[in-house]
Amino acid sequence: MRFLVPKLLFGNLRFPNSVSRQTNEIIHVLRPTLNHNVLRAMTLPEVLVVMAVIGVLIALLVPAIQRIRESASRANCSNNMRQLALAAHARHDAVGKLPPYSTGQRGTRIFGGWFVHLLPYVSDQNLYDEIYAASAPSKFPKGSISQIAVNLPRFASRRFALLTCNSDPTLGSAFASQGTSNYLANWYVFGDGISGCYAPEQKLRKITNGTSHTVLFSEGYSTCNGLTRKAFIACGTHNFGITWTNKPSDDPSFAPLTYTMFQVMPPISGSGKCDSLRAQTAHAILPAAFADGSVRFVPAEIAESNWLAMLKSTNNAVASLE
Repeated sequence: MRFLVPKLLFGNLRFPNSVSRQTNEIIHVLRPTLNHNVLRAMTLPEVLVVMAVIGVLIALLVPAIQRIRESASRANCSNNMRQLALAAHARHDAVGKLPPYSTGQRGTRIFGGWFVHLLPYVSDQNLYDEIYAASAPSKFPKGSISQIAVNLPRFASRRFALLTCNSDPTLGSAFASQGTSNYLANWYVFGDGISGCYAPEQKLRKITNGTSHTVLFSEGYSTCNGLTRKAFIACGTHNFGITWTNKPSDDPSFAPLTYTMFQVMPPISGSGKCDSLRAQTAHAILPAAFADGSVRFVPAEIAESNWLAMLKSTNNAVASLE
């Protein structure tokens, strides 16, 4: 009987003499059923049809998957900004002022941009203490000057998930040793609109347009025009509301140019490329964190005057997302 099973898989069977007549009769009955269940090969036209159907399904699924991934990335990037806005409020609650847009080497212990001063409020008190310790000032006849500790490799190379938007096409294009930021603080709020980059710390009560109408943070590419937006240094690199010349983005001296309007999905190079004097987003619509802690999306078609009204917190202009 051990030879019976293999032989059943073939059409013409020769049975050994030891097989009983009853067994032969059973096999005779089952043989048509076994032959009927044998699969036939697909023809070439049938294969081509199946391949075409699979191709159509893939063509439909890939854009859908990309949209889902983009939606998830946009949500994550928006959540980062919300956390930064809440941290700014926490700092204001603790010391009565927003973090400075940036601090210099004189009159302060730590040199660095707004994110350095938010570290204790984003669960990074230890790193802040390390930077503080490394910023011990040097004394000179005309006063003391703080060390630029944030430029030390052990600090400058730090990367933060909170400052990273994975939709940014320039991620990884900065120097490998540089930690970067995809989020820009609005100088019109964090600065005084007059004193340049190193303005005094501001209070929320100066916002007369309403916190729900005033932008705190926006997105930006981590690298623009070869300029790296460093995590710990805002002056000259972040440029949101302020230019590298320390003038406001809408300063009349730039006329007829203006650096106020943001960019939507600008290319890295070529015509219309990323401009380091503007905010920009890799999404089809710009996420922005407002002074009330909310995050809303600003359409690319918004009038420049409306966008400027959302940046300037004290001009009493009517701000609208249209």
